[in-house]
Amino acid sequence: RVAAGGVGVAAGITIPWFRAEARGTYVAPRQLDDASNPGVGIRVDGWGVGASGCGVWDGVRLFVPACVGAQLGRTRAHAFGLEQTGVGRGLWAQVVADVALGVRVSPRLALMAGAEAAVSLRRPEFYVRGFPTLFRTGAAAGRAFLGLEVLLRSPGVRGSRG
Repeated sequence: RVAAGGVGVAAGITIPWFRAEARGTYVAPRQLDDASNPGVGIRVDGWGVGASGCGVWDGVRLFVPACVGAQLGRTRAHAFGLEQTGVGRGLWAQVVADVALGVRVSPRLALMAGAEAAVSLRRPEFYVRGFPTLFRTGAAAGRAFLGLEVLLRSPGVRGSRG
């Protein structure tokens, strides 16, 4: 279990009760130490792109998008503390589902908080010859997120159903 920070961006099109989104994510570098070999470990970071379809409940100030989609990405890993060095890269794929609560603070701006669950379909692993696997992406992941939604539509239209 590894906690990591990151940043993401999404762009979408919304029609009544439905939203289609394209997403991009960058996961900040994190260091994982090998417990049985002090000074040996791996640094990993990654990025991903994906698409989701969302059902949206829309109130006057509150809205709740619930989304399902897929993501593809690449993880980069660099081992340290060994004579053998190098950077490994591996592709991953996930099915994702998330739900969020949005609060409109103005006609074009909303604050969002939510949670996402992901199940991996493809999981790269990283190892150095003579050592056990140093890192393998998880079979499943949970993520919490905070966000800011900026609407690029006419401010005279009520809610996200513009």
